[in-house]
Amino acid sequence: MSRLAKLGALALYPATWPALIATRTAAAVEHMQMLQRIRPDTVIDVGGNKGQFALAALAAGASRVVSFEPLASEADLFVRNLGSDSRVTLHRFALAEAAGEATFHVADRPDSSSLLPIGAGQTRAFSVAEASTQTVQLRRLDEVLQPETLQGTTLLKIDVQGAEARVITGASGLYGAIRHVYAEVAFVELYAGQPLAGELIRMLDDAGFALRGVYNVVQSPSYGPTQADLLFENRAMAAAPARDARGA
Repeated sequence: MSRLAKLGALALYPATWPALIATRTAAAVEHMQMLQRIRPDTVIDVGGNKGQFALAALAAGASRVVSFEPLASEADLFVRNLGSDSRVTLHRFALAEAAGEATFHVADRPDSSSLLPIGAGQTRAFSVAEASTQTVQLRRLDEVLQPETLQGTTLLKIDVQGAEARVITGASGLYGAIRHVYAEVAFVELYAGQPLAGELIRMLDDAGFALRGVYNVVQSPSYGPTQADLLFENRAMAAAPARDARGA
């Protein structure tokens, strides 16, 4: 989405304007088509950054957002943007397949930071380089949240710059409670050792989630189509008969 188009889209969602004015944080309205298609009640926002996706999810009607952002500078901005909203919870640690500690690779553009080393592909495609490292805490998602606490239609959004497989593995105890997964994937290696789109599609398919949509394909001069956002749906939930108003 171009900057002009994004500003035009933001004009439709006045609730997102305070963050834009206070911290220059633009809600991720490029995801509105997907959000309005599935209408999630609960959003698990992995890679919360400054709250861009959380702002969009709330504007689209979500009643609860649980976000995860380990980078202190971005988490502080998240709190400035959304800290007073009772619908939002922020956890200041990263998600992976096991609890512990890990080196976090901080990029010169903070929203490109990752648990994986920033690779030559990311530098070539988007002129992003590693600026520093820090130690962050890790948790499994299914140790932080329990299935019974996920109310209504639940969306797991994952935007963690190459570490998506680690988040998915650590969410296995919640698969039965998650209706949709929305993950940023890459078609070329941008971070050292990251799984590419095909591997993540197979991983989620094995976990019971079918690919349902492709959004926001990003092109780079070096590679052409470089990354995109993919929407998956829990096959078991999709196949379940609809309940009537009495829950019968």
